[in-house]
Amino acid sequence: MNGLKYYMNLSYEVVMNFIEDEGESYYKLTIPLLPGVIAFGATIEEAMADLEGAKEIWLKKCLQDGIRIPEPINEI
Repeated sequence: MNGLKYYMNLSYEVVMNFIEDEGESYYKLTIPLLPGVIAFGATIEEAMADLEGAKEIWLKKCLQDGIRIPEPINEI
């Protein structure tokens, strides 16, 4: 069974959206293969750091509960 470090180092696709709402703007990042892993930030760097934290928490919970974690498919 693979551990947290293995999954953290996989190259998951990240979807980025720039959102402007009521005079505020921010970035929203998601990892489509990992449902519920969502992050926000005023800058891309801030959002990416938040995303890494959300991904780690999500992966730890799945590993703890024995839930299968999807892996990205790298096409050549």
